[in-house]
Amino acid sequence: VSRAVAIFTLFMFFLIITIGIAIWLGEIMGKYSYGFFIVAAFYGLTGIILFFFMHKRIKTIINNSIIKHFFK
Repeated sequence: VSRAVAIFTLFMFFLIITIGIAIWLGEIMGKYSYGFFIVAAFYGLTGIILFFFMHKRIKTIINNSIIKHFFK
């Protein structure tokens, strides 16, 4: 339960920070929607880079973690 609470807290932190950055960028650009588009583009590019360049490594780390956790 404590791990779930910690993960939820981190998720909320990143969500609120992301919204704040999007609003701040939108204010600088003149329209709030521009800030949200910029933040979405950043996350999209990050996802694409992770998928194409780090997919095997991330998959290996997750698989090893699951094996260690369930098959000790």
